[in-house]
Amino acid sequence: MAINKSELITTVHNLFVGRLCSASAFTLVWYDWALVFPKEYETMYKGRWSLPKALLLYIRAITPLCLTFTAVASSDFRPALSDLVWIYMQSFGMLTCLFAANGLLSLRLIALYRRKRLLVWFIISFYLSSYITTLGLLTHSMTVFHGTIHYSEVVKSCQATAHSRTMAAVFYAPAAFETFVFGMTAYSAMKDARIITGNSAPFLIVLYR
Repeated sequence: MAINKSELITTVHNLFVGRLCSASAFTLVWYDWALVFPKEYETMYKGRWSLPKALLLYIRAITPLCLTFTAVASSDFRPALSDLVWIYMQSFGMLTCLFAANGLLSLRLIALYRRKRLLVWFIISFYLSSYITTLGLLTHSMTVFHGTIHYSEVVKSCQATAHSRTMAAVFYAPAAFETFVFGMTAYSAMKDARIITGNSAPFLIVLYR
């Protein structure tokens, strides 16, 4: 197969930028761990078990592992492991991390609107349906990619020769749900700010809390 030079240059550039972003994320998440772990251990880890605590601990555990895994996979130092193993572990690991993070946000949103039962059921349904859809789209994309994933010695990275139209759509449902969560949280914070002071001045303070 002839290699298109312009496509090769674009691919190498994108991989270079991706590796820099991966290294930056790897550094930041482990630096964050080093800063907050002692305080987290004294507060969260010693508290009683609950669903929010389980989700938070899963996020705190899987995020550095996934970013470390991605950083190693995008480097030239990774061991000789099946290309499919690398791709599947990265893809589904990050999906479960997003699932847990938005689950935690959903619990917070449900606590804000717990008196509105229909809205609570809508939040739960929206959350579950968005990630069931995302899982289906990701599974379909990986099925398309499955037979063509290989390690390219030219660009030093795993790649696939197939194209999946559903891959980009993997991010649509979570993005829609996160926009909904942020909007509903901001609306609740705005109402609380007006009740507290009679105006919307401390809106950002209430929203951050």
